[in-house]
Amino acid sequence: MQSEAPHKTNGQEVFPYIFAEGRIGKFKTINRVKYASCSVSNYNTQDGFVTERELHRDEVIAKTGASILTNQGIYPDRTGEGKVYPRQLAGYDDKFIPGLKNINQIWRRTSPPGTILLGQIIHGGRYGGFDTGRYFQPSASIPRLVSFGHKAGKGPVGVEMTKDDIARCIEDHVAAANRLIQAGFDGVELTCFVGYLLANFLSKYTNKRTDEYGGSAENRARFMVELIQAVRKSIGNDRIVGIRLSSDELLPGGNTREEGIEQMRIAQDSGVDYISAVVAWHESPEGSWGREKQSDHFLYSLEGIKRHVNVPIAFGPQLKDAHVANRCIKEGLLDYWEMCRPFLADPDIVNKTARNDVKAIKKCINALWCGTKFGKGQPYLCALNPLLGHEKDPQYQALPIPWSKKVMVIGAGPAGCEAALEAAKRGHQVAIFDRADRLGGQVLAACGDTYGGTSYLSLVEWYEEMIRRAGIGVRLNTEVTEREIKAFSPEIAILATGAKINRNLPGADSDHVFSAFDVLSGKVRVTASKVAVLGTNMVGFAVGHRLFEEGKEVTYIEKGSKEFRREVVYNYGWRYRLWLKKAREKGLQSVTDAEPVDITVNGVNVLLPGAEAKLIRADAVVLVDRISEQGLIDYLTENVDVLEVVGDAVRPRYIYTAIHEGFKTGRRV
Repeated sequence: MQSEAPHKTNGQEVFPYIFAEGRIGKFKTINRVKYASCSVSNYNTQDGFVTERELHRDEVIAKTGASILTNQGIYPDRTGEGKVYPRQLAGYDDKFIPGLKNINQIWRRTSPPGTILLGQIIHGGRYGGFDTGRYFQPSASIPRLVSFGHKAGKGPVGVEMTKDDIARCIEDHVAAANRLIQAGFDGVELTCFVGYLLANFLSKYTNKRTDEYGGSAENRARFMVELIQAVRKSIGNDRIVGIRLSSDELLPGGNTREEGIEQMRIAQDSGVDYISAVVAWHESPEGSWGREKQSDHFLYSLEGIKRHVNVPIAFGPQLKDAHVANRCIKEGLLDYWEMCRPFLADPDIVNKTARNDVKAIKKCINALWCGTKFGKGQPYLCALNPLLGHEKDPQYQALPIPWSKKVMVIGAGPAGCEAALEAAKRGHQVAIFDRADRLGGQVLAACGDTYGGTSYLSLVEWYEEMIRRAGIGVRLNTEVTEREIKAFSPEIAILATGAKINRNLPGADSDHVFSAFDVLSGKVRVTASKVAVLGTNMVGFAVGHRLFEEGKEVTYIEKGSKEFRREVVYNYGWRYRLWLKKAREKGLQSVTDAEPVDITVNGVNVLLPGAEAKLIRADAVVLVDRISEQGLIDYLTENVDVLEVVGDAVRPRYIYTAIHEGFKTGRRV
């Protein structure tokens, strides 16, 4: 029997400022929460039309409870210099209005009365030109782009915009804005942030022009001002015009916070109804996406804005905590709590806050698989929310059960916990077993990542709370053997035992050789001064980072040809770029194309290309690569009616594969 959640005080009493009415332009808002545009889903067609998959997602967005919903950005130009992603929505022709109208109608029909609906327009600037041979930038000679695949000699070529290009771009934006209004939106949001076109013109980092669109702060803002005024004149004063602006670019030689505030004042004086303040660019060495930043980390960037700007300010970078958001609104730092990734992780975050059930919120852990996927031009996903983009997919739906069965879940990591929760929701009698003394599996080790691993702790706490509420039996400190399986007598077994460190290398059982998970979890402490890390996946990167920060001499050893494996480059690259640069200057070493042969007291013997043998000297060695734990699989296959294997027990992969497989399995068995 499932236990009910404890009685909660009304969230509107606990968070009165979040749920206070507000005003944007001539529109009232029912609360102080804004659903951000959430970048681009890549769920749509390659030529910019809306798909059923996108509309299914929009049904969920409409039910979030946010008083302002912002659609993902459309690109406005027929020639495609503004297109950033392969399946980005388009707005350069009237033929796209019906699809945009479908989104609007779903939102209007499903969201609470009084919800404001906005359409965003994105011109990618240096991030654009996905389908064409060029992208626009303010100046011919500017810093090399290091994000979004536009490396030197690869991808589109940057072209300095002429004055005719600027005038045409303004016309494109005006036409796209009118199409959004025709589709039923209450207003438009212009993008002047994170490195897109207008931000390129505003920033000293990328604008080296010497004409009236470059040089002084006023000149660099001229493009933005002309665009705002043109859109305002076209759609009228009864519609909303908002803009996203960087309050602090966090770029070497880029605009400071004070300059960002001045740009906000200029935008206000040009006619915007609100400003969405953001921090950093996608290519900033220290961006706003990393999980190492706490919920209040970037609040400094808001200081002083309200002394110079009177229009409402929306803000959201890393602001995932309702208590912090409520306080910020109370103190006047911001007017609207804006969220993107927290909504992807848990679309009910506002509804749960409204009933003061914040413990039920599945908080974004900044795993960044959303950004990793859309940055690679793939449909984005959320590690924590398997239903994102699969809202109506049959394999993700919960199947009815003819009768309740006994389900034994072996392993309490993310895959096991997800499977247990979903199976229990459907009425099965579920118990979860694990040898550890706490739920979480390898997520507990991930909490030891010195770049914000503690954010993973919120996921562990969420599993503990939800499993308690569901009335699922939990048996910790239990090594599951044939005896426990016989005693429980399950009709269904779900093997979620994860993966263990591969110690098949000669010498891997020596006393000076450690598991990366034991190091990250704090189970063991490496006292040696010279350490070799075998493997450069995300776990290897994290443990090497931790040891280096502790003052160790660290050498990464990778058998592949790249210094770090692909998942590190895509998932960690934009967060760790600055650290890597500094660490290399301080002595961080890495060896590639190195096949480990054995481990000795002197270090690791490897074979390099051409069969060259080399000893990588180290006093301690940390193992990273894993193999699945499947010791019970034969017995379970023979003695249980239904056996499902999920997560890393299938093969070692990522947190999102574990969560998604566990979720789908729990809904199916």
